[in-house]
Amino acid sequence: MLKKVINAVIKRSRTKFYSLKHDIGKDCSFQNIKIYSEKHSIKIGHNTVILRYTELCANSNFPVIIGNNTFINQKCIIRPNIIIGSNVDIGPEVLLISDTHEIGDSNKRAGISVFPPIRIEDGCWIGARVTILGNVTIGKGTIIAANSLVNKNCEPNCIYGGVPAKLIKRLDV
Repeated sequence: MLKKVINAVIKRSRTKFYSLKHDIGKDCSFQNIKIYSEKHSIKIGHNTVILRYTELCANSNFPVIIGNNTFINQKCIIRPNIIIGSNVDIGPEVLLISDTHEIGDSNKRAGISVFPPIRIEDGCWIGARVTILGNVTIGKGTIIAANSLVNKNCEPNCIYGGVPAKLIKRLDV
């Protein structure tokens, strides 16, 4: 019983601490996450849960915005310039990698860093160990199968899977 009370106090304290630096909605739960960002560059809606060892990375030019009632499982990496809608479920070890480099000259091939956006619309389900690259929008209500690599836009209300991800099935609306 005492352990439950202590854990509840720690959970509330952690959420309040994050709220000082970021815009955090009501009734959110964070378990040992890492945040690398500038002040107010991360916005998280109400009733959102983010499990342990997940990393969020953002800055004022390239924020991370997460909607209401969203669940992010453990060991995910969420890089800058990402918008995740409401009612989204993200499996463990998902990589949302928006950052890349322009191709440089022969002295250094990794040129200037760029952050093309990633958008995951409302009601999506992203399976375990999925990688989503920049310049991708996952349409509303879409499912991405586990272990997929998404490098192109996905239509709403469909199932995608594979490396690279391809349309598997259209879902009833």
